[in-house]
Amino acid sequence: MRTMVAIVRMWFLTQWRSVSAILTMLVLPVALVYVFGYLPSAKSSDVIVAVVRHDASPVAGAAITWLSRIDHVAVQVVTQAQADREFAQGVAAFAVDIGSRFTSDVVYGRPADLTIASVPVSASQVLRPGSPVRIALRAALAKGRLAAARVLAAGGDYAMAARAGARAILSAPTLLGSDVHVAYRSQGAGAILSQLQFSVLGFMEVFVAIRVFGSVQQLLEARKAGIWRRLIAAAGEPVPVIAGYTFCFLLEGLLQFALLMAADHVFLGVSFHHMGYIGVVAFLYVASMVGMAFLLTLWVTNPRQFSEISSVTAMGFGMLGGLLWPLSIEPAWLQKVADFLPQHWALDGFQMAALGIGLHTAFWLPCIVLAGFSALFLTAGAARLRFE
Repeated sequence: MRTMVAIVRMWFLTQWRSVSAILTMLVLPVALVYVFGYLPSAKSSDVIVAVVRHDASPVAGAAITWLSRIDHVAVQVVTQAQADREFAQGVAAFAVDIGSRFTSDVVYGRPADLTIASVPVSASQVLRPGSPVRIALRAALAKGRLAAARVLAAGGDYAMAARAGARAILSAPTLLGSDVHVAYRSQGAGAILSQLQFSVLGFMEVFVAIRVFGSVQQLLEARKAGIWRRLIAAAGEPVPVIAGYTFCFLLEGLLQFALLMAADHVFLGVSFHHMGYIGVVAFLYVASMVGMAFLLTLWVTNPRQFSEISSVTAMGFGMLGGLLWPLSIEPAWLQKVADFLPQHWALDGFQMAALGIGLHTAFWLPCIVLAGFSALFLTAGAARLRFE
């Protein structure tokens, strides 16, 4: 225990005397978030949804009215040519095509003739597959189908069933109360995360990884100077030494995360609810990054090699994991790679945590996956930790 305390004390005394360390932990990330997050988000507060309506029935009108009730969403009913133009120019974040069979599909219980497309470069999640609003929209249409089916079963005609379906859709909640917390009404464009929040969390993940990897690089340099060998000799075995440094890296990564959260709130006005849930995801993510840094030492022979590999890993995995831009702009086969990266699961966890969905699978699944990554990486990395 004395060995661990001595390592932690020595580590933080040396780290916080470095001006470059403070710049890496605070100034540079906040500046990048401002450039890539704050400025784009300041241009618009609404998500524009262009709706092409091929069905003039009340059922289609009810679906459009339902969409227009979402906070910070501007629904525009346009022609196909206007929708194509706005979509191509990036004016509309989403294009919704209500087909001519929409009403008959609802009345007869078939999947609705409804197509939703999203602009690849848009960071808004409001109508992306799997988003709470998309889930709630499916529930509203299902409610309409059920109401229409009841009218038909009672002997009503098509028109009566259509009117019942329209009323049911209009009465459906905008969000599923059991699945989505009221904190959904947060800043920015009615999305799970606004452009600014998305950028903040994405860049924080990237810089936490960079910070943790940089710390492990300094440990390699300490090994080269003989400090590692002397610590093991003093402790009598490597376990307390590895445990002490692991604790340092975990604490430093969490401190990096907390500092950036505070700085982004003070300088950019970014705030998140449900910090307890966010803290759980942050701890699991930092633990997975520490384990990943340990594993990277298996492929290097000196600190310079580690620096090169870790920089590519931190930025590359951040890009592949959807931290710097939406995954939808990547090819489909590349999007599947994100499922094997802790960065992607951490961002999913942060999105659900921001909504306060603490008792829902949508939150705990990313946490479980991150815990698996952490356990695997830390166990394998610590067991085979070597410094050449």
